[in-house]
Amino acid sequence: MIKVSVIGNKPLYNAQEQVFLSEQGNGDYWLLATEEEKEEVYWLLPKGNFKVNTFNLKTVQSLFNCQRYQPKDSTEFTLSKPARVSLIPNRQEWKLKEQGILDFDQNSLSSKLQLELEKAKQELEELRQERSHLVDKVAELAYERLQETRSQLVTADEFKKQMQQVLLKCEQLQSQVTQLTQQQEHFKSQLQQVQQKTTPTKEEMIDALEHQQHIELAPSQGNIKASSIKTPTTQFQLSHTPNYSNLATPQLVQAYNQNPRSLLIKATEVSETDESIRNRRLGSQKHVVLEKNRRGKFWILKDGDFDYLVLRINFNINEYNDELVQTLFECRGYRPDLSRYFTLLKPARVSPLTPGQKWQLEEPGILEFK
Repeated sequence: MIKVSVIGNKPLYNAQEQVFLSEQGNGDYWLLATEEEKEEVYWLLPKGNFKVNTFNLKTVQSLFNCQRYQPKDSTEFTLSKPARVSLIPNRQEWKLKEQGILDFDQNSLSSKLQLELEKAKQELEELRQERSHLVDKVAELAYERLQETRSQLVTADEFKKQMQQVLLKCEQLQSQVTQLTQQQEHFKSQLQQVQQKTTPTKEEMIDALEHQQHIELAPSQGNIKASSIKTPTTQFQLSHTPNYSNLATPQLVQAYNQNPRSLLIKATEVSETDESIRNRRLGSQKHVVLEKNRRGKFWILKDGDFDYLVLRINFNINEYNDELVQTLFECRGYRPDLSRYFTLLKPARVSPLTPGQKWQLEEPGILEFK
């Protein structure tokens, strides 16, 4: 990875001008080199946590097509396609060959989670104020009851009962405060996960670039269209719970749809083997083979005498893996640009090749999209 900046920070004002970049230690962009037909190809992308502002907007627009950009609201973006550059003969500078694409969509899951987090904070503060007010009331009530006891000879048992009721109310409020605090931490955790997922790692970018090169070299293989990268990722989320009466594994399906985290303790993470990937791309009819991988995108779950395959929670589907998903599952109602929510109707069934290490697909599962 090479850190670079535009030479002279000069933006592109018309199609005839050329943009050149050179290596700088504090550059705002990264260069990634890949090999294509024994020739080095360079890809340009913004550095991690890069923010677009009025000072760098023109430079950014000279390098990338800024889709859905709004001057007042757009600061964060998703990289849809890296820019392509070439090394000029002096081997010290690079020239822009093809603009990349940045998507400034503001209706992201992180924004929604941020709103929910702010709402939880407000409710927590209101409960804290109510608790403080109640504590003052308890002290005031205790004093009043003490005075009444002295003046009206209220029995000790009656006073004890009243105090127990007040303390019970305090405990209930404390329980609500604890619950809201836990919800607040949960929203923070979800927000961090979404922010991490919307900023792709270096390894994910390299994988995406290599996959794009494979498509350009062999466009007839597979069903993936390599015209452009329109949608970076699509987050699958669980929706409603189906009728399980006719399913072979109703308890497993119900647990997955209602609370998939409850299955973590018995899940084995797996991914497709390299050999299986090659066979599938070459159009082979061999069974898909998966192997144990702690960063795998799928889970193996044992239920009775059978092993079943499901998508891992927080699984991201994109145009590089949707072919595999549709090989492992019948995707009912799936539309690449619109489908976000699905329900597991039936897990895929697999059989072990090497116990605890490798499995092959025996019967595809079923996912229903809304």
